[in-house]
Amino acid sequence: MNTIQNETTNYNRMREITPISAATPAIQATGRVCRPDETAKGCGRNSQGQMQTATTVDAKNGYLKCRFFPLTMPHRKPPEYGIPPNAETDCFQSLCHLADFLGIEHPERVELPFPQNAALAIWDLRAKARKIGAAWDKLDLVQGDNRYFFEAEYCHNLGWSLYYIPTAPLLVLLCDPRRRSTAQLLLSVYAYLYTHAGIPYHGDKCTYLYHQYSAMPEWLDGAEQSPETQTHRAEVRDVLRRAKTMKRIITCPRHLHDFRQRLEAFSPKDALDWDCLTIARTAYSLYREFPGRSFNRAAPKMMQDEELEVTGMAQYISFVDDVQGWVWKEILEGVNADLQECMTMQVPTIVHRFNGLPIRSDTFRFEGRLYEMLRQLIDLFSNIKTPNHDHDQTGS
Repeated sequence: MNTIQNETTNYNRMREITPISAATPAIQATGRVCRPDETAKGCGRNSQGQMQTATTVDAKNGYLKCRFFPLTMPHRKPPEYGIPPNAETDCFQSLCHLADFLGIEHPERVELPFPQNAALAIWDLRAKARKIGAAWDKLDLVQGDNRYFFEAEYCHNLGWSLYYIPTAPLLVLLCDPRRRSTAQLLLSVYAYLYTHAGIPYHGDKCTYLYHQYSAMPEWLDGAEQSPETQTHRAEVRDVLRRAKTMKRIITCPRHLHDFRQRLEAFSPKDALDWDCLTIARTAYSLYREFPGRSFNRAAPKMMQDEELEVTGMAQYISFVDDVQGWVWKEILEGVNADLQECMTMQVPTIVHRFNGLPIRSDTFRFEGRLYEMLRQLIDLFSNIKTPNHDHDQTGS
């Protein structure tokens, strides 16, 4: 049974990264080449040149067209490795169920011993699934209810990116009378992200970024005191105070209650308004189509011993004060130092069990639209100058 599991498992659940290293040279100098005692004699030359020779057939193409199967002895009975007699039948029934679910042809059952024939059938199914963009990230053979069946795992890859949503630019828009309606529309978006989508807020004590921000005053107290240190301490106080203010504004129930009314009454005047309107429409459609669905609803559960090795979704998806200024640079440096110690990332994951029972039609439609909207929102606010941007320019 270990053979079939090795053939069918694709360990991409948490998106491992490979450390970058220097490329290995094609030829390594492992020793010196000694010169012979006698002078080498050159080859005799001929004006006719070398005689052209070749094989009578195109052996290379013939070799590449060959299909190589595992080493087997058909005239002998395959050795018993504790495989139950119903395992082969259950496996192929489960693979047929998988093919029906994907809408592709049933796998071919090759005349080979089990589990080699099942491994080839899986290889064939995976190739067909890739053509329609429905290939799984992991396929496991599991046992349950006295039968064997396959579990297919699908992952929504978010890449090694920080989805940190700034709140300081929204406060800048709120203080601008010309952007009052734009800011109110975005407040409805932020209220949805915090209240319904469950995005962690950096001002909440139970969040990852809260500990990053709250550790900065203590770190500054231990640093060498200078006018620059005093300036940084004042910036940190402003950030912590602004976090409380923005949370009180975002959590006001009125923003979600007036979401539709603000969306219908909004009249964009420039490119910034149009971008905000696009983001708000996406947020409102998610709010109506997926009420109460959290950003990490498909996050796989982590074992206690995995918490220090896996970057959780709540660590790289969160609200943040700003993405400009000295405080942001220090926060970013600390976050990168923490996350670089983790080799894998927790990503949205869906598992389908092909055991003959009806399969829940669950997809990443919510995640795909949500995280694309977050990218647009972060890009939009990255171009808005805040007081932290001025501090950054002064400090540099």
